[in-house]
Amino acid sequence: MMTPEVQSGPVGRQRGGTERALAYLHLFRRVVVGLALVSAGAAWVAQVPWLLAACLCIAIGELLESSYYIGVLRWGQRHGYPVP
Repeated sequence: MMTPEVQSGPVGRQRGGTERALAYLHLFRRVVVGLALVSAGAAWVAQVPWLLAACLCIAIGELLESSYYIGVLRWGQRHGYPVP
């Protein structure tokens, strides 16, 4: 599931591997964490505590993990590591 921006970038501009990975990670984080939080809200309303706990753990875990990867990619850009 990729948006047209992730696939090709703005018209007339080539995206490198790092830029494409950053765009994908931002999209991934928004979708997965958002869906997990919506599911947590549904679990709260339905009063299903195990599902609420699972959704919150998934949301927090994916938020931390994707934030770490984004930080690593940005660090590499700042320090001039070559684009894969």
